[in-house]
Amino acid sequence: MRVYFEDGTYESLNDNHFISQGGQGSVYGKDDLAYKIYTNPKDAISEKKIKELSKIGNDDIIKPEYALFNNKDVCIGYAMRKIDSKVSLCQLFNHSYKTKNNISNLTVCKLIEDIQNKVDNIHKEGILIVDFNEMNFLVDDNNYSRAYFIDVDSYKTPSFEAGAIAEHIKDRHTKGFTKESDWFSFSIIAFRLLTGLHPYKGRHKVYKNINDRMLANVSAFNSEVKLPAIVPSFDIIPNEFKHWLESVLEKGERSHPPNITGNVLVVPTFKVDKVTGLGNFTITVIKKYSNNISRYFETSSTPVVVTSDTTHLGNYEIREAYPYIHEEEDGKLYLINRPSGNSFNIFDYVNKKNVPNQMEGETLFNIGNKLCYKLKDSIYRLKVVSVGENALYQVKKSATYLKTLLRYSTMF
Repeated sequence: MRVYFEDGTYESLNDNHFISQGGQGSVYGKDDLAYKIYTNPKDAISEKKIKELSKIGNDDIIKPEYALFNNKDVCIGYAMRKIDSKVSLCQLFNHSYKTKNNISNLTVCKLIEDIQNKVDNIHKEGILIVDFNEMNFLVDDNNYSRAYFIDVDSYKTPSFEAGAIAEHIKDRHTKGFTKESDWFSFSIIAFRLLTGLHPYKGRHKVYKNINDRMLANVSAFNSEVKLPAIVPSFDIIPNEFKHWLESVLEKGERSHPPNITGNVLVVPTFKVDKVTGLGNFTITVIKKYSNNISRYFETSSTPVVVTSDTTHLGNYEIREAYPYIHEEEDGKLYLINRPSGNSFNIFDYVNKKNVPNQMEGETLFNIGNKLCYKLKDSIYRLKVVSVGENALYQVKKSATYLKTLLRYSTMF
């Protein structure tokens, strides 16, 4: 396949250069450039938008560089800088991942500062990110303090509106999209990097889901919100930045963030080999299980305990281990395991039955209570949907449909 540049020169691409494929098209890599080729040329980014995005000067913001054409002079895609495979930003929300890779609180703060500086680079050119979700960022796995911005073709420029925005980072209190709404979304990403928790998760007696919590400005800073035990003390967040997060997430204010680095509290890690009773604490056995506990989750409705051969949701027991969970915004809960190969077993806790599906994935992992999985060069996050009343009826009878909510690839 030949793709042509504006000056008439061309590049030949074949299957050996293929990197990944997404909903809009395919990505190829050759030498120091990556090539995004749209399946339908009507979806291709315009040359004018490429020129507007080219004003962004930072090389870590992987923007379209050159329009690409077919032999009929029709724009079919664009070329951009090719970067080596990096880790997805969302992996740093996981406490175990940070511990395993020795990622300190100071490193996380430096990463947040790097993201903040690059957002400033984008804003000064009159451009907005809008879809500030975690799947649109990669992190350098050498030091974990350098971010790469991807999916830049979806940004809002002076002449072009943005595409869709993920609901979990959308500002409910700002009309349209502004610098302030970008900073609100940034505050959610920063909070999750620091604590591992979405700031509108945890349990509240009145507001049960993220949307209601966002509308009411009831964040994790609220004293009536019960947080999972694994969430660290907010004292690890530098004071000025913590006050800014609280003002945005809890008080509804919108402003530019302060510099996070400075008096950063470095939290030491240590190993406890043995704990013996000294008479100054009490251990109470809550419940005993026949096999070792392998995983524990807290959902909005019930705790989940997984052993080697059973799964327990409150007093309800399933005689099979489901080490992964997926919780929808409405509280519906699904349990997932992978019995063999790349196939999934999915259990619908509300309807107490297995869900037929054709999902495949090489590696499964949870970000919060959302299930993600890796397949080839892509990471997917699941959302359970039903289409139409007939389909909804079929959901209750026999099947549930799983649909990709967000897609990440090393070059999209």
